[in-house]
Amino acid sequence: MSGSPGYFVQVAESVETHVRSIDTLSEERRQEILDACLQDLAHNADHFLQRYPLEHESYRFRYEYTLFAGGLIYTFQFIADGSHMATGIVQVIYVDHETMPVPF
Repeated sequence: MSGSPGYFVQVAESVETHVRSIDTLSEERRQEILDACLQDLAHNADHFLQRYPLEHESYRFRYEYTLFAGGLIYTFQFIADGSHMATGIVQVIYVDHETMPVPF
């Protein structure tokens, strides 16, 4: 686990619903996004909290995930709450995404 304590990651229902509602992606790709978020935060939440806090001394932080699919670049901006990291829990509370064509 590369020095991280390892966290249990909870994903808000609204986050999962948003990702699963992207009809331009296959179910496999949508699951890939959720799985990557879970894995990255389970192993590296400390890194993201340290480097991408929403505010100074905040326990909320950003996590971004980028995916190339069907000629588009999908960029996902997740917001996580690390206020329970001391007990081993990280909560993903928000997600938004944008798409743009792959430049040629």
